[in-house]
Amino acid sequence: MSEVKQTINHTPAIVLGLAIALGPLTALSLGSRYASEETIARAQAGAENIKRRELQAAEMLKPKDVQGLPAYASGNSVSDGRG
Repeated sequence: MSEVKQTINHTPAIVLGLAIALGPLTALSLGSRYASEETIARAQAGAENIKRRELQAAEMLKPKDVQGLPAYASGNSVSDGRG
């Protein structure tokens, strides 16, 4: 008996995979050429909003100043509260 070896054509899967992987990159590179002025304005407004949010987040993460402690806690240490 002879065995029949069946080959599988992977070409459509490879083409589809490349299209999925490279499609967004193509859209990013060609999109700026063919985008309308309104689309570019929206993108710039979004970038400004992101910068503003990043600045707000950075402000919130700054360490608090010791001078901002309430008066009742300013003369105490951690070991004073363990009595």
